[in-house]
Amino acid sequence: MSCRIHGGDFDQGGQATRRLKEKLVRLGVSGAVLRRAMIAAYEAEMNVVIHARTGTLWARLGDGKLELEVADEGPGIPDVQLALQEGWSTASEKARQLGFGAGLGLPNIRRNSDRFEIETRVGRGTRVRSTILLDAAAAEPRPGCAMDPAIAVSAERCNRCLRCIFSCPTGALRVHDSGPLLRSGLCVGCTECAAACTRAVFSIRDREHLRRELLPEGQEAVIVLPRALLTSPLLGRTPAAALDALARLGFREVRFTEEWEDAVQREARLHESRPGAAVPVIAPVCPAVTALVESRFPSLIPNLALTASPLDAAGEEFPLRPVVLVAACAAQLASAGTSSLTDRLTVITPADLFEALRAGGPAAAAASSVAPARPLLRAPREVTSGTAGAAAHELYASGARDVLRALSAAEAGALDGVRVLTLRLCAHGCSGSPFVALDPFFSVLAGPRLLPLLSGAPESDAGAVSRSAPYRQRTGMRLDADMASAIHALGRIDELLATLPGRDCGACGAPACALYAEDVVMGRSGSSSCPHASLTREVSP
Repeated sequence: MSCRIHGGDFDQGGQATRRLKEKLVRLGVSGAVLRRAMIAAYEAEMNVVIHARTGTLWARLGDGKLELEVADEGPGIPDVQLALQEGWSTASEKARQLGFGAGLGLPNIRRNSDRFEIETRVGRGTRVRSTILLDAAAAEPRPGCAMDPAIAVSAERCNRCLRCIFSCPTGALRVHDSGPLLRSGLCVGCTECAAACTRAVFSIRDREHLRRELLPEGQEAVIVLPRALLTSPLLGRTPAAALDALARLGFREVRFTEEWEDAVQREARLHESRPGAAVPVIAPVCPAVTALVESRFPSLIPNLALTASPLDAAGEEFPLRPVVLVAACAAQLASAGTSSLTDRLTVITPADLFEALRAGGPAAAAASSVAPARPLLRAPREVTSGTAGAAAHELYASGARDVLRALSAAEAGALDGVRVLTLRLCAHGCSGSPFVALDPFFSVLAGPRLLPLLSGAPESDAGAVSRSAPYRQRTGMRLDADMASAIHALGRIDELLATLPGRDCGACGAPACALYAEDVVMGRSGSSSCPHASLTREVSP
């Protein structure tokens, strides 16, 4: 592939590296190689943006190696040895004000290359070559990494507005004549499609092997839910009324998912301080973000703190009591379903809880004249679920747009000074899930509304739990398990893409022309076609 780079265009800086990254992920390059390639390509690209008038990035993959080459038309480098020293820079004042020009570009390229060459002519320009050897893991598929996204699609409700396909952070959705089609291998179980849809097409799919009777009668059960759920009018007119309703179902303790999110974040801070930790450390508070890293940003897998997700940790907290976990999204449902303690865990959705309240619970069925005691609550130890309380070296982001920007910057090594990343794909976190809050915008009010109930409550004792299995690169975005076949398919995709108009309008049912070309080549295009172009040449198999 090749990509033009425009000098001085800081707004588009990094675009060539992002294009390269998307292709390498589809070819199945390992996370370790991808990480080195992204750093080398980004530093070389930004050198063109900062110092030169124009340039080009070329990438070639084959014979067990990735070759990167960036050539520019610019001032050249008078003293190459000096330029290779860390901290030496001739960047302009404008570049420095934007956070560039630290003098680490060429040293970082050399550090991440197995072979490194540089040619320069003063007054003419510079050419940098970087060769990165592929590892054996790049050619081997990793079984067991596909995630059951637990997303249900009610296609009969779809009016083909196409909002969902543009909202999906992994390009997992298509809309054809029959309605939305979900590529489960790409889905990370977030709520972006449901948040964008106005017709309730998407929901969390029931998983019968996780759902039994909501509450075993006569036991001191605990329910763990997002705190905004306690302020939902579907539970009660007030948080106190919602607590009473949960008491009538038989729950004796109500805990918040955010308690374990804070515990996971505290553990990430400790992880960051350990020698050799990859920074920025990503606190795995959101299983959808974890799945996004494993699929679309595999080079950042070493940055994920080795702790269980908050809902998993909550399930481990009460070894002798029945626990009901309320999953705010499909990713949480899929993650919590992997616990080894399923004999006492019940994982449900907010819709399941609302249905149970309408039907009444064991306490209600007993028709007791004595009102059940209000469930116990726990006060938060600290506020870390938003930007409040975050240290100067921590970055918080929520919502797909900002999460993708943060991960892209982390992958490119462009988050200098940031040591901990706390990311949530739902706006405002789990309480902002469209399955939890009627209007996610108002979910931020949940905390203040609960303060009267938390006054005098014992402090939360929620703790983080170590993850039992390592994170692994997901293979859903890979074109083929065999890299040679994947390279061949990618060439056919590029050939077809050249015939398309590049509007990325979604009229074909795919969110981008590149994804439509991939669907055609891979034989999954459905019944839709591009209405804006007549394909004058066939792509041979």
